[in-house]
Parts: sequence; structure tokens; C-alpha cells
Amino acid sequence: MICIRKHAIIDQHYLLFIQDSNICIGKNYANPKYVLPINLQSKLEWSFDKELCQFDGFTIEWKHQKKLFNMSDIDCRRLKSLIDGKILYKEINSQYFPIQIVGEGTFGKVIKVVSLIDRKEYACKVMKLNQKFSKNDIIYELMTMQSLNHENIVKIKEVYSSKSHFFIIMDYCRGGTLREYMAFRTLNQDQIVIIMKQILNALIYMNSKGYIHRDIKPDNILLREENDVSSIQVCDFGFAARVEDIFIKHPNCGTPGFMAPEVIKYDQTNPYNEQCDVFSCGSLLYSILTGYNLEVQSEESEIYNIEAQVYEERQFTSCNNQFKNILLKMLETCPNQRITAKDAQIYFENFDLYLLEEQNSLDVTQKIKHIPIKKNGFNQL
Repeated sequence: MICIRKHAIIDQHYLLFIQDSNICIGKNYANPKYVLPINLQSKLEWSFDKELCQFDGFTIEWKHQKKLFNMSDIDCRRLKSLIDGKILYKEINSQYFPIQIVGEGTFGKVIKVVSLIDRKEYACKVMKLNQKFSKNDIIYELMTMQSLNHENIVKIKEVYSSKSHFFIIMDYCRGGTLREYMAFRTLNQDQIVIIMKQILNALIYMNSKGYIHRDIKPDNILLREENDVSSIQVCDFGFAARVEDIFIKHPNCGTPGFMAPEVIKYDQTNPYNEQCDVFSCGSLLYSILTGYNLEVQSEESEIYNIEAQVYEERQFTSCNNQFKNILLKMLETCPNQRITAKDAQIYFENFDLYLLEEQNSLDVTQKIKHIPIKKNGFNQL
């Protein structure tokens, strides 16, 4: 790739190439003059002509100065394809047009946008820097997402930043969230099995990479297409962490109603692992089966609702009675005795076979216990 630095007297032509995770610009390959690391600390601003729908160059910061380079549209697009999602871009408005807000949560809002480059719709997660979530927290989330490449996990397309916000561009899932999908319909057995298999597949993959999600719930499950549960994606990695980073990355985090007991009671002498995500999956399954909203909206709540009196026999129909045993295994309060994500996935893969062996299964309501919690601390079981 060739780029040009314009000067008053003589323009300078440079080679641009990628080497050792750096953007290198220079007269030759041996001694590049400019070296920009390809990471989420580096920033690059594209020069894009909206009328012609063409790139004509880019700007980088070099030794506290802005350096503008002209480059052909073809080479700009080639470079962009190599660094998308790996480096911070500036000026999101130069390439995306906002359509509408499609979601809001703890970490900000999600806006449907249209790309001025390919005219396709995307989702843009807007995250504001504040005292609760620092730049390092957001960078950690982005690096986590960069490390994960799975069909059931949402993927970063691009990342833009300003002085006060981060903008994460992702594929737009037309089916919305699982919560929205469940609001107007009752899922049948086959649909439930399909959903659980995909979520567990995503978690097994995350576990294999050393990560846990810590916020599995219907709001964080997306349907790629409308009215279709055959292709879903796990999203929102704001609470995700490597197992070894739990202590320093919001250890008591998650959504009340979906948090595992060991997460609620966490202290340095009571660590937890990926089994907490299995409990959250069990909570999600219970929410699907009963239509019950498990989220504790009030900070004054003293009962952890997932194991409170909502577990009543009348909540179960003849259809979802078939899920009682796996539900019991996933909601086991002791993480060492709780079913693993791999075994749960095998269970759902062979769901009909297991049902034949469980005709005389125990009643879930006889096994569920209460977990009382206080606003400013947690009681022991």
C-alpha cells in the first residue's frame, strides 16, 4: 500500500505495511518512519467523502502532532479490513448515521445505525466514561470480545471513541432480545432446547478461553433474525472476566435474580469460577418456563427472588415439567455439585433420551431453598 504526506514543496511517498502488530509507514521495509501499534490505545481518523462514498486518507497522532496521509480508496479499505475492531477510530459521525435507540442498560444504550459505506444496518453500543466504569473497564471489555470468536457470541466490527464516549459497532440482530421475544409468546419444548444448547455452547467456548460471563439473562441473548431462535448470540461483556481477574473486576457483579449464590456471597476466601454461569443459565431457563421476571428492581429487596416462593408447582405446565430435572441440576446452590456447562449441553443434545429415564423425577419445589440477602451484606446459607 502507498500513502502520501503532502508538503509545501515536495510531497513524500511512503510504503504502508503491517508488521509485528504495527502499522508501519516509511520509505522502505527496513526502517519505517512512523510505527503505530495496532491496539485499543492507538487512534486513527479516516478521511471519508460522504458524497462520493470514498476514502481518501487517514490521520494519526504522532509525537503529539496530527499527521495526515493521503491514500487511495482501495488501499484505505484494505487497511481498514486489517485493523477493524483492533484500533480506536475517531469521528463516528463521518461513517454512520443514527436511526433509533433499540436498547438501554447498565453500561449505556444501543442505537441502530446505518453505515455510509455499505448502507447496511448495524448496532452501536454507546458507553459513557464515568466514575463507575472507567476507560480501563471498557478497554478490558473490548479486549475480552476481541479474544472470542464464536458463532453464538456477538462480534466487534469497529470501535470509535471520543473524549467522553466509546462507540462499539456490531452486527444488528433483527430479532431483538430474548426477553422481547418471550414477551408475546410461549416457547415450545423444541425452541427451549435450541436456545439452551446455543447459550451453553457459547459458555463452553468462553470457559475454554478462560473467561466467564457473569451476566447471563434474557436481555443479553440476541436473536439474529425476527421470530427465529435457531441463531442466537450472547452479548454484553461488561461483567465478563478471566477467572484469575475476578477479584479485581467487580467480583460481586451481575443482575439480581440471575446471580449465583457464590457470586452474591463472594469474598477473597470464597472464590468462584465458571460454574456461576451455569446457575445463571438455570435462572434463565426458569424465566423461560414460567414467564416470571426474576430481576430484583428494588435495592431494598431482602430476598433473592430466584429461590424464593416463586417456585410453585402451579408455575409448571405439562410441557415444561419435562425440564424440572435439568433445572434442578443447574440451580444447585453448591457450585461443586452443580452440573457443568458441558454436561448440561450434552443433556440438551440428548433431551428426549434423558426424558425417558426421568419419568419419576423429583419435584423441583421440594429441592429449592431460599437465599436471604441484605442490602449491605449477604447472609451465609
